[in-house]
Amino acid sequence: MAKRKKLKNVQISNQELTPTTIGYLDSKQKGPFLLLIIFAILFATLYYMPELTEYLSGKKVPMDNNPSGTVYDDEGKIFIFNNETLITVNSIEFSKINVDNNKLSILANNTKDKVTYLDDYYIELYDKNDTLLERISLSDESLNKYGKRTYTYDIANQEEANKISISIISNNELPETELRLDGNMQLLTCTNGEITYVYNFIENSLKNATLEINQNITDFADESAYQSALQSYRYLASGTIKEGISNELVTDESSFSFTKKVDLSMVSANDIDDEMFYTLDESASKVAFQNSLKKYKCY
Repeated sequence: MAKRKKLKNVQISNQELTPTTIGYLDSKQKGPFLLLIIFAILFATLYYMPELTEYLSGKKVPMDNNPSGTVYDDEGKIFIFNNETLITVNSIEFSKINVDNNKLSILANNTKDKVTYLDDYYIELYDKNDTLLERISLSDESLNKYGKRTYTYDIANQEEANKISISIISNNELPETELRLDGNMQLLTCTNGEITYVYNFIENSLKNATLEINQNITDFADESAYQSALQSYRYLASGTIKEGISNELVTDESSFSFTKKVDLSMVSANDIDDEMFYTLDESASKVAFQNSLKKYKCY
């Protein structure tokens, strides 16, 4: 058995406190090196004190799939979402995230003192295995300074979606788009069923766009529905037209074709009630990428 050490009695002095020497520091050999270590530890402690304080207090969530809490600089991070989740991207706070009845709703809060456009912001929904389900563009949205707004979007994968990410994707990060040549114009055509948009570019900058809708009577449940749709397009074609916009309707016994042409140098896309029309000089990559998110096939 190991021999136990004997504890020595400690004598307490009743005399007044006096200086006591506990050792000597050889400043010639160890002084500068030891002081350097002390200052390094002190600097690191002071530098990381705010992060340590927030983390230990529970205010900041580590950058992983955390279900809720306040987070900062979260661009591109994936989080399990619920109604308490708060995600901050470039001074825009996103909260009150809810999925119900095949719709996603999200509250955006602009903490900046200026109007902020969300052209490059994208909402990405994932399943539990971090597989991307849908990507939603905020390209048509803007927030007034210190403004708040709730956005609602249709989604197709409500049952699977339980994670979210908010990313900023700039034009130079988008996949390149090959355009067709027609004289000095570059063409991009995007279709979805009977709806077609043709975009005209010069040196990869959007100049004008055309909407074409072709409908046949067989596309409708009955003739009454066909006639109702035809009447709506007749109203659009005969209505007051702004400068830079032209509408045309061509009909026959069993079909019709509606065409809207827009010269973006003369009219702002913001004045057209159609998100498929983009601003003057928009890039082909941006148009093709945005339209692909809207289920259009572009070529």
